Amino acid sequence: MTLFFKVLSHFRPTNSKTKESDLNSKQAKTKLIFDIFDKDKSNRLTRNELLEILRMMVHEISYFLS
Repeated sequence: MTLFFKVLSHFRPTNSKTKESDLNSKQAKTKLIFDIFDKDKSNRLTRNELLEILRMMVHEISYFLS
């Protein structure tokens, strides 16, 4: 349950008092999203991982346009 709340805390809105070390900082949010898509945990997005992201984006766009 603690992990759930830790991940959820990334989505709190930021404000002028948000520090870079806070879980809801822009840097932490970016790292969380990157880690979600870096499936092989190589600390870089492979071609296949990037293609998967693009396919999901195209699918979402086509869903909203239809």
